Amino acid sequence: AKVPEGALSYDEIRAECARLPPGALWEDRQFSGTSALYKPRSTCPKYNHGEPIKWLRPNEIYGADVTGAKTALISDGLEAGDVEQGELGDCYLLGAMSAIAAASDDSLVQGELFYKLLKAGDLEKATADLRKGFCTFLLYKFGSWTEVTVDTLIPCSEKTSKPLFAHCKDPNELWVPLLEKAYAKLHGSYEALDGGSVTAALVDLTGGLAETLDLTEDDEVQELYDGTMWKRIKRYATGGLVNTMYLLGAALAKTDIVDRGREDEVQMTDQNILVNHAYTLLEAREVGQTGHGEKVKLLKLRNPWGMREWSGPWSDQSDEWKTAIGQKAKKDLGYIEADDGCFWISWDDFQNHFNRIYVCRVAETCDGSSFTPEAAARGARGPEGT
Repeated sequence: AKVPEGALSYDEIRAECARLPPGALWEDRQFSGTSALYKPRSTCPKYNHGEPIKWLRPNEIYGADVTGAKTALISDGLEAGDVEQGELGDCYLLGAMSAIAAASDDSLVQGELFYKLLKAGDLEKATADLRKGFCTFLLYKFGSWTEVTVDTLIPCSEKTSKPLFAHCKDPNELWVPLLEKAYAKLHGSYEALDGGSVTAALVDLTGGLAETLDLTEDDEVQELYDGTMWKRIKRYATGGLVNTMYLLGAALAKTDIVDRGREDEVQMTDQNILVNHAYTLLEAREVGQTGHGEKVKLLKLRNPWGMREWSGPWSDQSDEWKTAIGQKAKKDLGYIEADDGCFWISWDDFQNHFNRIYVCRVAETCDGSSFTPEAAARGARGPEGT
């Protein structure tokens, strides 16, 4: 992996840490303070409505000791539900992070895609780095893997001392705010993450190949009509090909609407689907049988807010779950009713409420070698999402 010009390498940072006095933590002098928050020439805070920001270590936020011994990158495995959005409009990135957290197949242990982003090589060594005040990630940009090191200072509200931006549902886990910080550093500031491409984020986190399926285009409409699209999505969601897996997302894209990502500043449909908002597509399943002998096609999606779910058929507490098919589906799907951002939606309703599907193909030994500028261009065409 390459090291950005002017930055210290992972080995150099570890050497610096070895020279620190006992109890001292590494500080990133390149990415800190106001310049890390905002693009150059920005004059007013956009994400906290003028509330002062302070940078805190995990122990100052969560009450652990100075080295953060009560906190960890990961404390109990990874899952899509770990990721919760803050006051930054980067749901496209958080949707991609949820996808890599949930990704697994016959040849890939759940969470392995995230572990591949750790320069330390494994969780134990990365945790040792964390105790020194830093974490080094490998992110894929412009055709190669790049080392991005961040310290463990997290931007927080001056008033509440809580993280302002993305965070883990479990406050003892740090992988979400630190990976978001690394992505912000790679792009220059947190503000630079305000709105972006789901497919570009998926490529940056995997080195895979991504594309956007526009369900309003003629070819996709034909695939919806003849059933080919469902077969594709189901195959992608269940692993795809040998030594290959797919990460999926979805959105209702409207190019004439710009949302800033805050809960009170987004538009949504009558049934709670947010406009220009990236959802993680987690599962595609067929359950039961209708009176016509057809199976019910269902998709499981997740809102990175960790709340605000679809409220139509097959949503939590809907009548569909009370039917004979629904009761069997509960068992087959492992359905749990919870206000956690996850929801099931029928394939027919999905087509009426979403118009984009994002697909990222990741080989088991993916190292970016299959990356091409043409593929990157295809991925970058996705609409912005907050």
